[in-house]
Amino acid sequence: MLSQTAIFGLLAGLLLLGFTANKMFRRTGVPDLIVLLLVGLLLGPLLRLVDGTQFQTFTNLLGTFALILILFESGTELNFAESLKLFPSAIVLTFAGYLLTFSAVSAAAFLTLHLPLKYAFVVGGVLGCSSSTMIVAALQQIQPPTTVKVIMVIDSALGDTLTVLVVGSLVDIADGDPFVSAFVGGFIVRMLISLAIALIAAYLWSRVSPRISEPRFKSIAVLGVVLAVYSLSRTLGGSGLLGVLILGLALGNISYRAMRIEPQELVFHSELSFLVRSFFFVLLGIEVELVSWAHIIPVLAILAGLLISRIVAVRSLALVQRLSSKDLELIFWMFPRGLVTAVLALKVVQKMPQFSYLPALALTVIVLTNIFLSLVHGGFAQNTSYGCSPTMLHRQIRDCFKRRNSSQRICAIYRKNREQSRDRRNSR
Repeated sequence: MLSQTAIFGLLAGLLLLGFTANKMFRRTGVPDLIVLLLVGLLLGPLLRLVDGTQFQTFTNLLGTFALILILFESGTELNFAESLKLFPSAIVLTFAGYLLTFSAVSAAAFLTLHLPLKYAFVVGGVLGCSSSTMIVAALQQIQPPTTVKVIMVIDSALGDTLTVLVVGSLVDIADGDPFVSAFVGGFIVRMLISLAIALIAAYLWSRVSPRISEPRFKSIAVLGVVLAVYSLSRTLGGSGLLGVLILGLALGNISYRAMRIEPQELVFHSELSFLVRSFFFVLLGIEVELVSWAHIIPVLAILAGLLISRIVAVRSLALVQRLSSKDLELIFWMFPRGLVTAVLALKVVQKMPQFSYLPALALTVIVLTNIFLSLVHGGFAQNTSYGCSPTMLHRQIRDCFKRRNSSQRICAIYRKNREQSRDRRNSR
């Protein structure tokens, strides 16, 4: 058991580590998630400096709290007045991308892990969505066209919620119930309950807020409302996370100042989200074990499924929204896994112990997809990344072979200039 001094020292180190990792991401393009996870792995499974079993309950609570904050923040950032035109395109990308990824990953789990189809669907659901936290952070650095940014923000926010609903419905299905009817019925009921609770809470807040919320502590009051919506939605059988997202949409887009979320309140929730997220990924790295060699082939099959399904999803988006080839390639590379995947993997293990390997499997996919994002992020941020994609790289290689004689002439001129420079140095 850690002493009080050691706990405060660990907290101080994690705070400074989260801040430093975030700065590294802004300058180098390496996601802070990778740094936090690697530090956790060093402290836990690799060096055995910290026992991860004593943090299991706290890690689950922290992950859920981080999800609540991130989805609420995502909801407040969506502006329907500006994004209504692009909303249908984002819906196409969200549902096409998730359904294709869900199917591809489920097939990979069914064939390589030899799971029953129902359990393979759970693996597909957990790994089905991209990370809104990583995508939003990357878009802030890349600064893409407004059309691409709006589509990606809506897609990532809805994808997180869709994943939570799907996995929750799959896990809650009783063994004797018909699979399709239980899934569809549970999904619709969860949505309706969450929608009703969130809208009622937004209305009540609009009536009560001007009377009880002192300006200094309004952010704390809003956080209390957010947690109340989550708890009540879960208690009544809905999706707490969907209720939080809808509440954020209502409070972020309402026209009445009394219930509108002010910029300083958004800063508070953003900083709190950053703090909780930093702690969560370090503790996750401490707690989980590394994936075994027996799961290397399933991991590779899952990654292949992610790539193939992403290609088809982006092609589907191109059918309904006119975008340049550069914009489509940018959207294609934005599929990192993150917080939602990690939290859902832990929740699945709690209810289904036979998935004891799922957190390690999810962690491996998270790290690999974020490393892949970091490799292409630097070029995108410098506005030269479009040459990093397979399509543009193939064109460059093809053009290089076509201009073979031109390349030889360029090399000859370069050698001549070097010889002239050497001659001038020798004459001196």
